[in-house]
Amino acid sequence: MGAVAELGRIEQELLVPALDIGGYLALQRALLQPLRRPFFPRGLAMLAVWIGGCALLGLGLGWLSVQQGWMGELWLARGDSGREWRLGGSTVVFAGLGLWLLGLAMGMLLCLRQQMRLLRWLHREAGEMLGAHNLMMGEHGMLWRNASRSVLLPWGRVNRLVATPGQLFIVVDQASALWLPEPVLAALPDRAAFMAYLESRIPRLAPPKPARA
Repeated sequence: MGAVAELGRIEQELLVPALDIGGYLALQRALLQPLRRPFFPRGLAMLAVWIGGCALLGLGLGWLSVQQGWMGELWLARGDSGREWRLGGSTVVFAGLGLWLLGLAMGMLLCLRQQMRLLRWLHREAGEMLGAHNLMMGEHGMLWRNASRSVLLPWGRVNRLVATPGQLFIVVDQASALWLPEPVLAALPDRAAFMAYLESRIPRLAPPKPARA
């Protein structure tokens, strides 16, 4: 029996364009959504909070060093000439704190940059898996199909829907997702009816069946 036959009655069929890098980043965020704490910031907001926290920590330590009268000393020397430089006082403490905070901020920036490079590489290497395809929806599941492969996805494997600006993601097995861009949704004859249909097919979103008398 072919994959199309396994779907049962075909109820929806959509032509879905390829996923661009912006959509791929949104897809990754959608998949990680259950792991995020409600208050956990994202992207630049996370960086701003991190740098702000480091700055407050530095100010607090600086105030404490002044109150406690902390002192430091930095000594540098050249072995060939015998010249030496000596710095002392609270200035050295502030300089050390500043370098430490700068190192933390630079480390965070490098981690974010490396993460972005990795995601761009994954998007580039995914090839046809993120390319244009035909998406069929039937009684028993969905069929993802392009020119070279077909993947049958029973409704029971679909976990949730995640709506983001410009994309609707259908999360499967908590590890992957199908995408429906805004232009595809906007072109539907009845968008509200389509969303109600999707929710009725996903086990966790479907309304409970009335109990038999």
